[in-house]
Amino acid sequence: MSARFEEVLVSAIRVGNRLRDADGDRVAVLKVTIGDRGLQQPIVLGENVHGLHLGAGLHRLTAVMQLGWLRIPASIKPISDDPSRAAVELRYIEVIENLDRKELTALDRARHLAALHDVQQQLNPTKRRGGDRRSEDFKLQSLQFDLAEDLAERVGLSARSVALAISISRGLSPKSMSKLQGTWLADHQAQLKLLSEQKPAAQEQILGAIFADPPNAASVMDALALLDGISKEPSSAPWTRLSGTFARLSKRDQFTFFDSHEDLVREWLAGRERAQ
Repeated sequence: MSARFEEVLVSAIRVGNRLRDADGDRVAVLKVTIGDRGLQQPIVLGENVHGLHLGAGLHRLTAVMQLGWLRIPASIKPISDDPSRAAVELRYIEVIENLDRKELTALDRARHLAALHDVQQQLNPTKRRGGDRRSEDFKLQSLQFDLAEDLAERVGLSARSVALAISISRGLSPKSMSKLQGTWLADHQAQLKLLSEQKPAAQEQILGAIFADPPNAASVMDALALLDGISKEPSSAPWTRLSGTFARLSKRDQFTFFDSHEDLVREWLAGRERAQ
């Protein structure tokens, strides 16, 4: 049965467990755009004998609720009446839409791709070809049989990129995932990879050093050096200290920094063009 479109009561929608919580800043932006132009894209719901369940569109739903809307346009798809199967189908809807939007941090992308890999295998159990996907020794090679066909092509990434993202998600402890969410480090894939290769206890120590106030380390590598008892040569160059602080800023703050030094940035770019 194909999806149907209709306006549904906001109060009738059930919101289950989500991969991402609603981000307050994004909801605030959506409230402005929806208030000005209306809802441009319907949310996606799954329907079974138990009612209507949110598949994709948590931020849109949250925004219209805060705007006081009683109804919201929705694309409604039939899902299984079995609660366990329905949860898998709803997760698939959520993950696919978020990956298609390509607005995720490196951490969120890793979590979504790992979730998609799990969903694909639960929806298509006959495609499993040996190996324990829950093993702590979850290696890139064990993913290759289905990633290239089932995931990489679907999300527009190479099989290796998808496998790398999944290995990061598998390697990070739940506590590390929670602590990383919403931080500058969540969008630094190389550092996430290095962090994911450490044991959970070491991950906790590393993040504790990075997010201390003031920070005791500017990167995962710095924190590892501290844990290993390796003393670093103090740098006398002021820009090295500034660089660590700059990397932790949000993109908006980084762009504001560029704006405030626009003349110098233009001069630097001009010098690079002359040197090429």
